[in-house]
Parts: sequence; structure tokens; C-alpha cells
Amino acid sequence: AEQDDVHLIVEFPLGTMPTETFDFPVTSPRANRFIITRHQPVTVPIDALHESDAEHDTLVLSGFHLFDGNDAGGQRSDILRRTSELARDAATRGTLVHFEIASMAEAALLAELTRTIMRSAVSMGTNEQEISALFDVIEGRKLSEQGYDNNPDIGATVGKVIRVMEHTGIARVHLH
Repeated sequence: AEQDDVHLIVEFPLGTMPTETFDFPVTSPRANRFIITRHQPVTVPIDALHESDAEHDTLVLSGFHLFDGNDAGGQRSDILRRTSELARDAATRGTLVHFEIASMAEAALLAELTRTIMRSAVSMGTNEQEISALFDVIEGRKLSEQGYDNNPDIGATVGKVIRVMEHTGIARVHLH
């Protein structure tokens, strides 16, 4: 029997104790989101999308964080290559491609995404920490092992967004 993927998202405001039922109480220094996911093995219907005659205004690509530290049974490179081809073909037909990023710790994966799939995107959804990681990869720096500033300087963040846009060709960035 096929099981559904599980996604649990808990959002909590500044000053709350989301762990009060545990033995290690922690008070949140800011509003935050805690996300737990359990996914079935990666199955991507890329070929079915390629073969579809349906016309769409927009193609949203996301979920690449699931490849972070995971080569999908040796299929990661092939899946990313086929997804990149799908995005490029869609963009050639006039379909707008939106790339949604999530936090990743593997610089090689981020670099591959900036060289391939993101090149076909016209827009991207990201947050300040994710844009900082992309910026570091583009600039050839190591990713921060301590994470990125939760309250970054807005001017520095805008500068990083502009650099990522210049590098990838993305025309619109939605910071959330």
C-alpha cells in the first residue's frame, strides 16, 4: 500500500516555548517555523511532464532540498539534468519558470542548481539565509557551518539578491 508523505509545520511567535513539553525548555528569540517532513523515495514524473501537450502559464520547481546530502540512489545528477531540460524547454515555449529554494548545506548541490535549473527561471522564492548561502556559493566561498544571521543587514541582503540575480539571470526574487 502506498503511503502519503508527511509534512508537519508548526509556526510560533516570539517569546513562546514550543518545547515546553520536553525536558529542555527553549524560548524562541523570534517568530519561527519548525518543519518536519517524511518523504517517500524520490520519484519525479519529469518524463511525463516533458511528454505532456498541456500548455501552462507557469512551472514551479521546488523540493530540491530533498537532495541535500542525498544522491537519490545514484539518480540525483540524472534527475537534476532532466529537470533542467524540462525547465529550459518550458521557458523556450514561453512558460514562466519559478524556482523555490529551501535551506541546503551542500555547496555542490547549490552550485549545480545555479548552473542548471536556475538559469531557466525568471523568478525565485527564498529567504535571507538561503540567499546568503547562494551568494557564498556564487562567490566561491564555503557555506557557513554556524548558519546565517537571523537579522541580516537589509542593504547587504539586497546586494546579495542583486548578485544572485546577475549570476543566474533571474529577473524577480520573492524574499519571504
